Amino acid sequence: MPQSLRLTRCRMPAKLYCERSVPVGFPTGRFSRAITPLSSPLITSAPISHPHVPPSSCSLFSTTSHHLKKGASKARKSISASNTEHIPDNKAQTNRDREIDPYDFSDLEAKIKHQADWLRDSLQKLRTGGRLSAETIEGLQVEIKHGLQDKKVEKLRLGDLATVVPRGGRLMGVMVNEEAHIKPITTSIQSSPYSLTPQPDPQNPLQLNVPIPPPTAESRAQSLADAKREFEKAGLGIREARGQWQKWYQKAKKEAGYQG
Repeated sequence: MPQSLRLTRCRMPAKLYCERSVPVGFPTGRFSRAITPLSSPLITSAPISHPHVPPSSCSLFSTTSHHLKKGASKARKSISASNTEHIPDNKAQTNRDREIDPYDFSDLEAKIKHQADWLRDSLQKLRTGGRLSAETIEGLQVEIKHGLQDKKVEKLRLGDLATVVPRGGRLMGVMVNEEAHIKPITTSIQSSPYSLTPQPDPQNPLQLNVPIPPPTAESRAQSLADAKREFEKAGLGIREARGQWQKWYQKAKKEAGYQG
């Protein structure tokens, strides 16, 4: 009886050990009874391995802390914000930017460049040696009446009602879009300060031929006066931009307590 009881006690631990440590496919018959039970300190100290589990089924966990991820996100936002170009949209914002960076002359340089570009465009539109360009004629103002009873007059650019095309030499061709606009366009060209006389084309009723008069001493003098006037306007704009910058500079020196 004691021997039978001893065998019974040995079976259960041996069976438990086989189920937990023997790999799949290993014979679990009588050989399993010879294995030392779980109560043995030598066997229980050995690590339990699972060679039948594929590596792909194991899930890995990130060891990065939550606070570090937030810091990385903020760093990415700060880098993207620093790469964005800042453009002041009003006077107050411009003054704040100058307080931060007193050596930032981008606002003054932009105003000077604007005046230089405007002067270049204005000189291109003026007459050169008594010759008119198509852009000059297209810039003339034309008065349009919408009805006989309607007294309201609308002013439009000649370029919105017709197309001016150089015909070679001293001749310009004005291609009118609608027949009702021929008369107001003719009146606008005749009343211009360029001494022009438009003539209807015999082959195309929607075309006006505008001969360009030869240059004279008066026309050259007028061109010189116009160029001088445009140059003075551009210079005035640059002086105003520099004056605003000088006012800010003197104010900044006074607030900083700089004497000199």
